[in-house]
Amino acid sequence: MYLPASARPRRSWSYGKTILLKMFSLITFLGPLATRVGAIVVDPDHRAIMKGKGVKGVWIPPTPELVVGEVKKLAEQGNIESIQIPGYWHDKKRYDTPSDLPARPGEKVFMVLHGGAFIGGTASPNFPSLWSGLSTRLASCHPTINRSLAIEYRLTTGPPLAQAYPFPAALIDALAGYAYLVNHLGFSPENIIIGGDSAGANLAIALTRYLLETRSEPSLQLVAVPAPPFGLALLSPWVDLGDSHSVPNGALTNNLSSDYLLPVDGTMFKYARANYSHLLGFPAGSDTSRWISPASVHPSAEPASFRGFPKSFIAYGEAEIFYDSIKTLEKKMVADMGEDNVFVHGAKDAPHDFMILDFWEPEYSASFDAVAEWLNGIIPPVKPLGK
Repeated sequence: MYLPASARPRRSWSYGKTILLKMFSLITFLGPLATRVGAIVVDPDHRAIMKGKGVKGVWIPPTPELVVGEVKKLAEQGNIESIQIPGYWHDKKRYDTPSDLPARPGEKVFMVLHGGAFIGGTASPNFPSLWSGLSTRLASCHPTINRSLAIEYRLTTGPPLAQAYPFPAALIDALAGYAYLVNHLGFSPENIIIGGDSAGANLAIALTRYLLETRSEPSLQLVAVPAPPFGLALLSPWVDLGDSHSVPNGALTNNLSSDYLLPVDGTMFKYARANYSHLLGFPAGSDTSRWISPASVHPSAEPASFRGFPKSFIAYGEAEIFYDSIKTLEKKMVADMGEDNVFVHGAKDAPHDFMILDFWEPEYSASFDAVAEWLNGIIPPVKPLGK
C-alpha cells in the first residue's frame, strides 16, 4: 500500500516509519479502537506508586495553602482538593541518584509533565510507557542536570464514568510537584526547568501563568507561591482546546493524513476536551480561557500574556495537526518575551509529539540535540555534576 513513496502521507517518510505510525494511530487511547472498546492499556494513575526494579517513586505532599484566587474558586466549585500524588524520578543513563536527595549546589532539574490529552499517559518508569524515555532523555541534555521528576497528576474522566478531575485538578497537582522541588528538596526556582509534551506542555504554561499571576496580585502577597522556573521546554504543545484554529485548509484538517491523531471533533478528543474544561464550560470556556487555551484566536478569548515568562523552547512537527496553534503560540511568546528568549525547533514532516516516538529518527535524536543547544545557550558553562 505504501511501497511507492508517492503513496505515503509525506514522501520523505520511509516505508517503516509509515507503517509504524499507522499502527500507533490504531492503539493510542485517542484512536479508533479506544473509541469502540475503551482504553486498550490502563495506565498507572495518581492513586498508588507503582513498584518495580529501579523505580524511584515518592509521595508528593498536598499544598492547599498555595491554591488561591480564581483557581481556588474553580476547585471549590468542582470539589477538587489538593491531595498527595506520586512523583517518579528518572536518571540520565549510567546515573543512580537517591530519590529524595536534596539539591546539590548548582544542580538543575527537569520537572516533567506528560502528555495524553489529560485522559491518559503516566509518569511511571516501569510501565510500557512512551514518556519514560522522554524524562530520561531530558535529564541527559545538560551537564548540570542528572535527573528529572515526572509528576503523576490526576487525569480527567466523564460519562459514562464519573465526572472527575477537570481543570484545575492537574494544575493543583503540578503546583504541588513544583513546591516539592523548591520547599522539600531545596531546588531554587532558577534551577528548575519544566518540560511538557502535548497536554503536559499546556499544563506547564498554566502553572507558570499561575505562579506569575499569583505573585503579582497585591491581595495575595502573603501566599508563599514560589517564583517561576528558569525555563520551559514545550514539546508539541496542545494550546488550543477550543475550535478557534478550525478553519478551512488549516492544519487540523490538512495534516490529518500525516499525523496519528484523529480529528479534534471526534469522539475521544471531544471527550477529553469537554471533560477537562467541564468547570470552564465547553465549548465556550475551552475557546476563551487563558488557562487551557493560551493560543486561542477566538474573538472573545481572554488575554493570555507571556510577559514575565522564562526562556522557552518550543518543538513541533511540521506534519502535525496542531501546527497552526503552535505557530500562534510562538508568535504570542515572541511578541511578549522577545525573539531571543524563545528557541524554536521545527521538524520537517514530523507528526505530533514525535519526541516520544523513538522510532522517528533522525528527527527524534535531533530534537534532543536542539534541547541541549538551547540549554547550553542559557546556562553558564560549569563543571559537570558528579554521580
